[in-house]
Amino acid sequence: MRLEVPSLMREFKDRMTFGRDPEGYLFYKDVDDLDPDQSSRYIMFPNVYKTKTEHAVVVKFFHNDPSRCYAQFIAKDENMTVDYTIDNGQMGIWTTLVQGSAQAMIKKASDENTVTLTVPAIGKKATFELNTDQSIKTWGEISYKRLSELTTPAGSCSFVDFNPDRLLLFPKMQSPDFTAVFIPSEALARPDALGATSVETDCCVERYLSDTFTSKHKLKLANEID
Repeated sequence: MRLEVPSLMREFKDRMTFGRDPEGYLFYKDVDDLDPDQSSRYIMFPNVYKTKTEHAVVVKFFHNDPSRCYAQFIAKDENMTVDYTIDNGQMGIWTTLVQGSAQAMIKKASDENTVTLTVPAIGKKATFELNTDQSIKTWGEISYKRLSELTTPAGSCSFVDFNPDRLLLFPKMQSPDFTAVFIPSEALARPDALGATSVETDCCVERYLSDTFTSKHKLKLANEID
């Protein structure tokens, strides 16, 4: 589970989770309770409303006694996302949220396999191969932890996780930290904005060019945009 609170510059995580996550409200007694680098436990209550049309989720955070929580997250969960990620009583940690974002466009022609993600504001471009005849063209937002991490040196590995509702780049499998995540702006209105294909694969570097990494799926990240 991952919970981001941009207004407080806080995030809670126990492992990587991305997708069309529900947005809601975080209630807390004292912001100091959301202490960075302090471990905490949480209990998740999915599908609070037992109806066919309304679903909600409640997450309670506590240190030792589950009956005495110091924070509580409440959100609508119309897609029942949390129903499939139940880890009651798991451990996690609060950290300081460091994140940048920029507008980006992802594009793929129906007769080609190359997917191109361009980020004009920061001068970055990523490409990888997707074996499908689906055409893709949509604007959205890319979020990243540090701009310097959008470069993979020779000899290292990265991973790409591509789903119909988002594109995720992260440094290693099962990593709690991501390199970048792209969410299409049409995601709420068009769940298939990125097509219907899902791919999760390792992206090992085969050769190195200036701020570029390639893989067996030809995933590249470059400074210059053509």
